Amino acid sequence: MLGRSILETSTHKKALLAVGVLIILVVFGQRYWLLETRFFDNDEFEHMHSAWMISKGQLPYIDYFEHHTPALHFIIAPVYSFFEVETKASDSSAMLIFTRKLMWVLSGIILLATFWLGKTWKSWRIGLLGTVFLVCTLMFQEKTIEIRPDLLSLPSWLGCLALLLKVVQPNSLSTNQRRWLIALCGFLLGFSILCTQKMLFAMPGFTLAMFVFWFSKGSTGTFQQRFILVLYQLGGFFLPILLMLGYYQLYDGAYTFIEYNLLLNLGWKAGFSPEQYINQLMEQNPFIVGFGLLGMVWSITKTFSSESFKRGDYILIINLIGLLVGLFIIPVPWRQYYLIFLPLLGIFAASFLINTVNLLADTIKDLPSKTKALIGYVLLFLLISGLLTWFTIPDQQAISTSTILKKGLVMMAIVCGLIPLFFQKRDLAIIILIAAVHIPVVKKFINKYNINNQEQLANIHYVVENSPPDATFLDGWQGIGVFRPHAYFYWMLHEEIRGMLTEDQIQLLLTELRSGKIAPYFINLDEDLIDLSPELTEFVLKNYQEVGVAYLYKRNPDKLSNWPD
Repeated sequence: MLGRSILETSTHKKALLAVGVLIILVVFGQRYWLLETRFFDNDEFEHMHSAWMISKGQLPYIDYFEHHTPALHFIIAPVYSFFEVETKASDSSAMLIFTRKLMWVLSGIILLATFWLGKTWKSWRIGLLGTVFLVCTLMFQEKTIEIRPDLLSLPSWLGCLALLLKVVQPNSLSTNQRRWLIALCGFLLGFSILCTQKMLFAMPGFTLAMFVFWFSKGSTGTFQQRFILVLYQLGGFFLPILLMLGYYQLYDGAYTFIEYNLLLNLGWKAGFSPEQYINQLMEQNPFIVGFGLLGMVWSITKTFSSESFKRGDYILIINLIGLLVGLFIIPVPWRQYYLIFLPLLGIFAASFLINTVNLLADTIKDLPSKTKALIGYVLLFLLISGLLTWFTIPDQQAISTSTILKKGLVMMAIVCGLIPLFFQKRDLAIIILIAAVHIPVVKKFINKYNINNQEQLANIHYVVENSPPDATFLDGWQGIGVFRPHAYFYWMLHEEIRGMLTEDQIQLLLTELRSGKIAPYFINLDEDLIDLSPELTEFVLKNYQEVGVAYLYKRNPDKLSNWPD
């Protein structure tokens, strides 16, 4: 069923392509104007501050605290040479917006990589519809508008999977081509980990998939040939990681790199259940979840057939299952973790939709004429009944905003999508169905995430304009001192970091504040800093003056260096 050609006209093919591309462009493009106005997540200031510190000659883990792998920070750092963020308020906001636009470009590359992966796996239809499912997922839209290393990691991850599928599939590639492609596959995986160590949660599934490829008699090539391919992949994987460790060892920091990126995160004390965000994803975009999981199950039932196995179905299946299991293992499954598996879920959702359309069309094709007519009348009755109900509602505008009615309209559209199957117009049915389940999402993102960032930028501007460029800054987690040197090694003090600090470390901070060894020009006494220690709050209120901006307190000019015990 899966490999059969779809009976359609060339017009419907082009229409499907046009509608799919249009939805992608509209949803992807509508976010561009939000880059400048949408509020900043505190994580964005963290990544921008780390990149700024590197531009000043500092190294994460050695000179200041970080617990994310640094590839994005190193890439952003040279861009600071084009902006005077320490002295010009306009440049400080311009740099933030510029980097967001860079993230917007990366999110476009993610969409292209998703299409490439789906096309490599099965067909351009899978790639196109999988990309539609992904771009219309609100969680994807929200997180990819932000400055995050995940957006640099994800194209590498998807490229890694696409190259692996290319290698395992029977094709005209030479032995050398396979070796170099799988080496590049490994390199992209290693690089993705240097962008975010969340990619480590992909390793169990990826490793298992590689063992299946290596040891299965149904895989392309001999056992020895596959062994050599695995060696090439391992060589590519370790190359970027060893280069990074070698760079840090030049500063005697290789162990420090491992300590803060791996050992510290293995001992992470904070944690929460993934239930909240799973429910959010299912509420916002039920079709990518439902269709995606059903598509995966469908593929599992077929995966050990010769065609499906050689196509590499097991690679995507095992990796998706591994990443879903990771949701329940990672201590803090924030929404950015979902970015790793949402493209796979979208591709499986596309596969399920196309498989279902083909199955229904083939079933209808073999039905007697009377049965076809009966089903057609039932569908037509449901459609007409729905339309009559809609037009007889007295206050359409008020009720149209209700969840029940919206779902009813989607169901009516789905009924419309089934009607072309009676005429074997499969692509036309897909067009109607894909539009029915995704067009309502276009406006939802704008309404949900259009929260202004003017106050945040104004606070950053105030710090830039009212403190010397080398003035140190102490913050909890708001990040408005993003372009000022931090006063304390642990410069972000949100709940997760506070949970890792010992009482001795907190007391040392208080001692150095009281002695003047640490003397921030500004202290932003937000909730996270207040929760760190009552003694710190008391110290700030006694020795600093409130300025009336955010939670900012300025150092008392009469006590510039020596604080009372």
